[in-house]
Amino acid sequence: KKELLLEMYVPNKGKELLRILLPTGIYLSSVKPEMPTKPDGYCLYLRKWLKNARIRNVEQVAAERILKLTIETKDPTKEEFTPITYFIYIELFSKGNFIMTNEQNVILSPLEVQVWSGRVVKPKETYLHPKQEYNAFKFGEADFCKAVEKSEKETIATTLALTFGLGGMYAEELCARAE
Repeated sequence: KKELLLEMYVPNKGKELLRILLPTGIYLSSVKPEMPTKPDGYCLYLRKWLKNARIRNVEQVAAERILKLTIETKDPTKEEFTPITYFIYIELFSKGNFIMTNEQNVILSPLEVQVWSGRVVKPKETYLHPKQEYNAFKFGEADFCKAVEKSEKETIATTLALTFGLGGMYAEELCARAE
């Protein structure tokens, strides 16, 4: 089970927990789940580099199921305060992944090393997200119809899931609601 819990302090609200269940979802929680007595190496790594960090920005990468966090913190390798920026990519597709990069998008540490034909997620590689042919947020009805007609997938649900990157669960739900 790939699960991460980020504990955050939110001004005027107090402590919040960002619970990340890969590849299922991500949500804020006020209830801390039961934790293992000994954290794994990846959690210890994140604690070292992200202690007292601030989340400066949260954005979705294009129409992908990828969340990008911009994190600012003190460089732990320096004695004096020197701010440093990291990016954290939370991939909510396939097997899911949690990837920490530097400002140049060079991967410092992924939760899981992954290799595909067109993309590699491992330390010292540049982080590249998978490219979808279509961005569902940036085209109109005519473009959508052309893309569906051009698709060689067997069903509309498969076309929505794979061609438009919605994923199986959301594609099936969309088809069910549209009847």
